[in-house]
Amino acid sequence: MLGDHKWLPPSLNGHQSGVLSMDISPSGKFLASSCENRSLILWPTKHFHNKDHKIVRGNVAFDHGAHLKWSPDGKALIVHKEVSRQIEVYKVIRKEGSNDTYTLQSALEFPTLHQADDDIVALDIDSNGRFMMTCSKSKNDLVLFDLKGSLLERLDTFLMTTHYAW
Repeated sequence: MLGDHKWLPPSLNGHQSGVLSMDISPSGKFLASSCENRSLILWPTKHFHNKDHKIVRGNVAFDHGAHLKWSPDGKALIVHKEVSRQIEVYKVIRKEGSNDTYTLQSALEFPTLHQADDDIVALDIDSNGRFMMTCSKSKNDLVLFDLKGSLLERLDTFLMTTHYAW
């Protein structure tokens, strides 16, 4: 029966507003989610079967994460912020003396690479962790940059409207 699988709890309670993005870590250890109310939550998958879920909560300062992706090594969460249109990297740090307690710490913020009047529809990182990509909806540009935030290439997709990219 589908409802009996250990990863399918009745619900994951924690966000107080609409969830905007989710991604599972490469190791399968965490599910990350972002919300309209600026919260970021890491859900340890080993606690999914428990009624009370242990979570790690973080916040995006003065903004909210519209898109998020895990780094390929699973040590950082990459967040595209909706209002400022910037990308921010959050390190996942294990608390000293603990095997099961983590925090989210802002580590790096990239410059804005898209025009202010265009919606970003995608954020992704290559499997080797060397390049990232964002793509806009109406200006139809796909931006490739390195992990320091330096622009490598801006490509026109020549589409009327872009809905998603990966």
